[in-house]
Amino acid sequence: LDGVQTYKKGKWLKFEGKKSNEKEYIANAEKLSSLVKDTPWCTKTLASTQLAQGDFFVFVDNEDKPHIAVKMSGNEIDEVRGILNDNAQEIEEEYRDVTLSFLENNKGIKNGKEWLEKEELNKRLIKYNNEIESSTFESKNIEQMLDDLIKDDYKNHGHGENTNKTKLKNNLHKIKDK
Repeated sequence: LDGVQTYKKGKWLKFEGKKSNEKEYIANAEKLSSLVKDTPWCTKTLASTQLAQGDFFVFVDNEDKPHIAVKMSGNEIDEVRGILNDNAQEIEEEYRDVTLSFLENNKGIKNGKEWLEKEELNKRLIKYNNEIESSTFESKNIEQMLDDLIKDDYKNHGHGENTNKTKLKNNLHKIKDK
């Protein structure tokens, strides 16, 4: 977590898994499960199984409410999830910078670069939507936007289509020639 920016929005909590701390792993699973009980994450019921595979990181706001989960499997990032849109488990826009900082600092870990690219893609999709809705989208960006629109979401695990993509598809008809 060294060098990871939180932008004074909260803090990262690390729950050591079985391989990191076998003695505390069951207690860590209980604490993790309790912390995330009001999120859409399956961790609330699978914490011990997930910690058996690796460490788990949770970003909590200044009131200790969880917003971002990073599940490790051994020495690789297995999942990065947020609490937005229930089963889609997307990152909330106000916490995207925190997520990007974590992933940028961990892009050398297996799958870290791919998760970083996924969140950078989401950032662009949101930008396109905002520009279309405010009538500031420029036609010179259509090719990049369409490329981004057809990209597969990295490790979506059947959580439904990315809501940013769905919104963009629904907004395409609003593009004005500029």
